[in-house]
Order: sequence, then structure tokens, then C-alpha cells
Amino acid sequence: WMEAIGSSRVPIHSAPRYSSKKAKILIDGCLAPYLCKGSRIRVIKKEGKWVQHAKGWTPAHMLKKIVAPAQGLTFDAFSALVQACGIQKRFCTSLFRRADVDKNGFVDFPELMSILAPL
Repeated sequence: WMEAIGSSRVPIHSAPRYSSKKAKILIDGCLAPYLCKGSRIRVIKKEGKWVQHAKGWTPAHMLKKIVAPAQGLTFDAFSALVQACGIQKRFCTSLFRRADVDKNGFVDFPELMSILAPL
């Protein structure tokens, strides 16, 4: 994962090494050749001084590496969510243990759906 830094707008190119005039791309049906400052992107690959992401290519010097988002819900977040669904607090621990199939201490989206679907 990387985050846009520097100016308020970070250019997006359709391919590495092209000028922005030749490489403007359509994003969501609009001409939007920029990432806003602070935008987070998931890196697909790096090629020299360029980074490819879902929206196109961006010069690597305009991005900084960041820690990937959390791997899922912690016990506290899971407990709050389950209680919001109307389940009593005393059942949260056992539900969390059942939901955390891979035993990594987080409940990711597929695990969450498998435990909440029967409810």
C-alpha cells in the first residue's frame, strides 16, 4: 500500500514514461488524471521509478509506503458490531473464537459473513 504525498494533486498516467497530455485516462466516466493528497492505493507492480495501481501509473517519488490496512476486526470491534446486531455481550467471546477460523486474532470479511449469515 502507498499514499499520495507532496502537492495536492498527484498525476495518474495510463502507462509509465508518458507525458500527462498523452496519458490522461477516464476514471468513473470522468477525466480525472490525479490522485488527491492522502489517497491510499494498493500497489500492483513497480517498474523502475513508476508504480502501477488500479487507476493507472504514478511516479514513485510522489508516493510513500504505508502499513497495509488492518487484517480484520479486533475483538473489541467485533464485539461492538455483534452487540449492535442485538446479540448479548456474554456471547461475544465464543462467537469471536468460532469466527476466527485461521486463529490470527482478527476476524476478516469472509469469517465475519460466515458467523453472521445464520443470524
